[in-house]
Amino acid sequence: MSNVLFIKTNTHYILNKKHILLSDKEIYKEKINKILVEIIGDSSLQLELNRIDFYVDIYVGNLVKIYIDLLKKHKDSYKYMKRKKIYKTSSYIKTKVGQTKMNMYDKYTCVQDKLIKQAIKPKIDSKEYLGTIRLEIQNTKEKIKNLYVKDGVEKILDNYWNKDMMNLLFFDFLEGYLYHGDYYKLKEAKKIIKSSDYSQNWKIKLSDFLFKISIYGINEIFERK
Repeated sequence: MSNVLFIKTNTHYILNKKHILLSDKEIYKEKINKILVEIIGDSSLQLELNRIDFYVDIYVGNLVKIYIDLLKKHKDSYKYMKRKKIYKTSSYIKTKVGQTKMNMYDKYTCVQDKLIKQAIKPKIDSKEYLGTIRLEIQNTKEKIKNLYVKDGVEKILDNYWNKDMMNLLFFDFLEGYLYHGDYYKLKEAKKIIKSSDYSQNWKIKLSDFLFKISIYGINEIFERK
């Protein structure tokens, strides 16, 4: 009969720092081992990873609301994921079985809301996150298990806390949803179309398409077809 100890950790609290880097891995592992020694007197246990979240904070200043509104205009479904509800300051999309969750939100508002709910002395200064959007991918126990079964990725921290895995599970994953390129206001986009080499008929169609997206978002446009 085997015993299982489940440990839920927050890298920010363990390392006592705001931004977590690839180079922090070994220090994090050392601190976890010290905690294990303090709790059960043994650091030689075999640890199995059950979940890992990757995120990037992007400072956009006073354009937070504009970017959040743009995110809401993206498609409601992506890679077996679906957005169930649209919130004022965030966008959350997840798979039906909960393997992966994609969260994009106003970090300052999120921290403020948590502090209000907890009604305790804050451990962080929420003002640090003013003008910041967080892009976050949560990889749950089911996702970790799926990668082990299908691809043989052992469920250990070293296999996930690295550049290649962050590229695969974060940047490559988000690329298909956010796309490459620049955002333009409708007026500027129409100018670009007008000065292009497209035929007049295509220019009219493209301008009309962009106008509808600006009003309804990409998801509703495809549903109307």
